[in-house]
Amino acid sequence: MGPGIRSMWRPAIHRRRGHLTLAVNAAKADAGIVHANHGEEELETLETAECLRLMGAHHFGRISFGGPAWPVILPVNYIFEEPNLVIRTAPGEKLEFVPMTAVAFEIDEADPDGEWGWSVLVQGPALDITEAADTYSGRLRAFDVTPWAPGRRDHWLKITAVEVSGRWFGQPPR
Repeated sequence: MGPGIRSMWRPAIHRRRGHLTLAVNAAKADAGIVHANHGEEELETLETAECLRLMGAHHFGRISFGGPAWPVILPVNYIFEEPNLVIRTAPGEKLEFVPMTAVAFEIDEADPDGEWGWSVLVQGPALDITEAADTYSGRLRAFDVTPWAPGRRDHWLKITAVEVSGRWFGQPPR
């Protein structure tokens, strides 16, 4: 990292409305642009039914898995049919390290100013269903999963949601 980038990302403590807040971006903290503290407000737990509704309503998230040396988090498009979500991928780290392992998958939405936000976390086993002969895998492969990333995505991964949790704060627009 060059000296400009290092100083931009140095952690800073900023006092705002009588509360201390840790900010990663020192320039924003020095300017008073820190919205991480909401006073007495606490994170709320999303009900499982709401987590599942949000999973079905969205089609972009992040898969987390153990890579060759470090954890990896990658953005993907997906389709959710309870209890499974399916993604399409190309040969690479996802296809090499994800099948037959436990993974995490996350979706979220947040106000750019930090006034509200929510996230849903799904955890469970992942399987490569590209060549699976069972009827259910064939039905999952028929879903219209359209990756935003360019290039061919001919391989299919299925994640079974064993654990589902979510949290939120603030008042998202309805």
